[in-house]
Amino acid sequence: MIVTDKGLVSCGIIDKEVVERVGYATAIAYGTPEKQLVTVDDLLEAKIREVSPKAKELGVKPGMTGRDALEKLSD
Repeated sequence: MIVTDKGLVSCGIIDKEVVERVGYATAIAYGTPEKQLVTVDDLLEAKIREVSPKAKELGVKPGMTGRDALEKLSD
């Protein structure tokens, strides 16, 4: 998980509903058995698959990389 003042980029281990209830912008990527998200670099290179409404407002979209999502959440 990478946390910024505006939100976070995470693997699917977090509970998206809980994070959304507190209004945090969230971008979630998922690993696969062949390519697990173990390191920060893995998360930055992974494709974002789920985006909270708050993250959408900040320009985060499914399909972008974790790195791109992090940039949107760090502006």
